[in-house]
Amino acid sequence: MNMTNKDLAIWVIVSNCLALTLFGWPIALVFNILAIIRSFKKNNSLYGGLLIGAIFIPVIGIVVGVLMLQDEKNKQNQKAK
Repeated sequence: MNMTNKDLAIWVIVSNCLALTLFGWPIALVFNILAIIRSFKKNNSLYGGLLIGAIFIPVIGIVVGVLMLQDEKNKQNQKAK
């Protein structure tokens, strides 16, 4: 499965919202780890570091997911120009 950055950001947001419930944290853990690996591979250690914190505090993951979506939107706008 080839997941784009936008897809991953959406899954990070959704899974961290689920992590606020008792049973959603394993799903969030999987997507946070995927996002951490992808962030460090793309030399974006800020998101990677914040997502490490999101493993323990899901609200951080929601905020980082929104920031990731905003970055993707900005990149698409720059490509269109």
